[in-house]
Order: sequence, then C-alpha cells, then structure tokens
Amino acid sequence: MEGYSNAIGVKAGRKSMVSFIMVFILNVFYVCPSSARYFRQPGCIEKPLELREEMASVIISGTVKEIMPDSHHSGMYVGKVEVKRVFKGEKVLGSLTDARGVSDSPSQIRIVMVKGFGDINICVNNARVRDTRIFLLNTIGKGELRLNSSIEPITVINLGRTEAAVE
Repeated sequence: MEGYSNAIGVKAGRKSMVSFIMVFILNVFYVCPSSARYFRQPGCIEKPLELREEMASVIISGTVKEIMPDSHHSGMYVGKVEVKRVFKGEKVLGSLTDARGVSDSPSQIRIVMVKGFGDINICVNNARVRDTRIFLLNTIGKGELRLNSSIEPITVINLGRTEAAVE
C-alpha cells in the first residue's frame, strides 16, 4: 500500500511541475513581450504561403545586418538585409541595386534596405540583427522594398515550398 501512495505522489509532483513550467513560460511572454516577437499577432490569419509568394514581386533569403527606426512611420523599422539567395525577382532586385550604384556582380555582397518591420498588419513582422529568414517583398515608390507578408523562418520545408511556388 505504501508503494501505491508513493506512485500517486510522484504523478502529482510531475503534474504540478508541468503546471509550474507552463505558468512560468506564459509569465515570461507577458512580462517580456519582446520574447514573443516571433509568434503571430493575436487573431492574425495569414494567407497560405503559396498565395503570398504569388503576390510578392521579390522573394529572397537574407540576413538582417542592421535595424533602424523608420522616420516616416512611428513604431516601424527599416532593415539592412544582406541577400543570400534570390528566389524571385532577380531583374527587379538587379535594377534596385544598380540604381544605388552597388555592383550586381555575383562576387559582390548585395545589401538591400527593407521597410515594413513592425507593421501590425503583418502577422510575423519583426526580426533581429543576425536573423536569417525568407523575405517576401514588394517594390514601393522610389525603388524601395517593403515586406509583403510575414517573415518566414528558413526550414527545409519552407525552402522547398518557396522553390516549388516560384517555379
């Protein structure tokens, strides 16, 4: 009988430990909202990736090198992104880099300025310096690029889906 009550005590201990961990995690996100920046906005419904890729004029993978406040839009940011790979919009991207006087040679590192970080209309809209992601972009006036939709993490599945949708 003593072994039976001990087993019940162990199960209750595990249950309370799991509850404690869940409450702790939720408190971290509540107290420190920046830790939840990669989660979707509450109530945000994203269109399927394939549809968002059709709507984007440029799709790249890249690494965020610098983030600066957007002087024209409060709460939003502009990011300097080093292009790693172009999935869609090579010509558009080439014309943007040529207009800025940046060489389009494959041996040169391509840097583009991306607006729209922090846009509340985009579900996953924030990135940190050194984040490498898939960016779905559109051109806006004056040869600038802006986020078209959520920033996608680089995973084998997302890379495959991006390549398939673009081809």
